[in-house]
Amino acid sequence: LGLLCPDLATAAAASAGVPAPLPLHVRTPLIESRPLARAMGIKGCRVWLKLENCQPTGSVCLRGMAHAVRRAAERGFTHVVTSSSCAGNSGLACAYSAARLGLQCTVVLPESAASNANDAAVAQEARARIADEGAQVLLHGADWPEAHSQAELLAGQLGRSACLLHPFDSEDVWTGYSGLVDELAEALNGEQPDAIVLPVSGGGLLSGVVSGLWRYGWVTTPVIAAELRTTNGGCLDGGGGGGVGRPCQRALDAAREQPLHSVTCSQDEAARASVSFLCQHQLLTEPVCGAALAAVYGRHVGPGQLARPQSANIVLLVTGGRSVGLQQLFELAGSPLSAALPQQQQQQQQQQQEQKQE
Repeated sequence: LGLLCPDLATAAAASAGVPAPLPLHVRTPLIESRPLARAMGIKGCRVWLKLENCQPTGSVCLRGMAHAVRRAAERGFTHVVTSSSCAGNSGLACAYSAARLGLQCTVVLPESAASNANDAAVAQEARARIADEGAQVLLHGADWPEAHSQAELLAGQLGRSACLLHPFDSEDVWTGYSGLVDELAEALNGEQPDAIVLPVSGGGLLSGVVSGLWRYGWVTTPVIAAELRTTNGGCLDGGGGGGVGRPCQRALDAAREQPLHSVTCSQDEAARASVSFLCQHQLLTEPVCGAALAAVYGRHVGPGQLARPQSANIVLLVTGGRSVGLQQLFELAGSPLSAALPQQQQQQQQQQQEQKQE
């Protein structure tokens, strides 16, 4: 309740004479984006950005993991064990939450060698951030599935005091993510959105958001699920997204039960979308988040995918993430930072002229 409705939780705790639960995530802003609305090219369309990059850990992962860690504490566990990809967003969210609830935490990350110096620096920074929260960081395996298998083994060895937390295939994680829809409902004055655009990796965020939509009876709201294209396919076609192997079954079920449109893009397309977003909104996002941005910038969201083609309210989840630096993002987009800065100034001047004409 504290995660889904903080105000109600505080009032209930006060009336019962007990301290209110310590908040672990924050209520994030919902702001309108004129540049993205123009990019869509649909008359009367409004695009709203749910800024999950404003979470204390920089990622939407905190919503899911905070709820899962709190539930583990309520069940009497004193040690949480989880796994995370090299980017470390879910691992950092787990470590952050555990530290504030007084639990021990162990995060298992892949030890695979980075393909370049930038990737190595990102992985090293992710490990440092997790360790700074007081968690033990273990390296195992060449990828996330191998790291998670080690986390399962470790949790079993630690005994009854330890709880294994899956980063995306967990009812508790989905419940944490579903609270995002409560905030949308309040910010939009109860008006049903005409589409929600979100990135997909293992499917946890998708599962939670769809659960939240069902809770409000918004079963006709289309979900635009965007993901990075891989050689094995994407999350929603069973090929695995974001290097996590098979996605959670709940995400596949949600894809069949909710109006859903799958969009895939290459990493450089996602990076270019993130660069455009940075230039227009001064917000840095990692390429996985950039997949959702690319769905809008690339006009993969058309009138036929919206509940109301005219006067549509589209919500785009800016999931954040800290797995990329400024220099690396521009390199992924195929444009060195030094060469891109003059181009950014030209884009800003052009946008100002367009706004004057409007």
